[in-house]
Amino acid sequence: MLPKSAGIPKSMEAMMLGERIPAEDAEKIGLITRCVADDDLLDEANSLAKRLAQGPTLALGMIRQLVRGAQHMSLPEAMNHEAEAQRVAGNSEDFIEGVQAFQEKRGPNFKGK
Repeated sequence: MLPKSAGIPKSMEAMMLGERIPAEDAEKIGLITRCVADDDLLDEANSLAKRLAQGPTLALGMIRQLVRGAQHMSLPEAMNHEAEAQRVAGNSEDFIEGVQAFQEKRGPNFKGK
C-alpha cells in the first residue's frame, strides 16, 4: 500500500493494483453516487428512474452524448459541441417550460421537446 503522501488517488491505486473498494468507500471517493442496502436497491433505482423520466429528457440525452463523445475529442471540439447543445437546449420547449414553471413557482411538465 502506498502512503497517502504519494499523491495517488485511492481510485487510481485500486485500478492499478486490482483492489476491491467497499461500497461505502467508493461513495466517499466519488466512484458511486450513493450506497444503499440490498433490500432498498430496487426502490432507490425506481425512484431515480422516475426523477430522470420527469426531467428535461432532451437535455439529459444531450448531456449523455456530450460526456461520451468528449473522451474522443480535443478540448476545443468538446467545447464547440457543448455550445451547440446549449443552443439547442436553450431553444427547446422544455427550456421554455422550465422558465415558466420557475416563474409561476410550480413544478415543470417537461415533454422531451
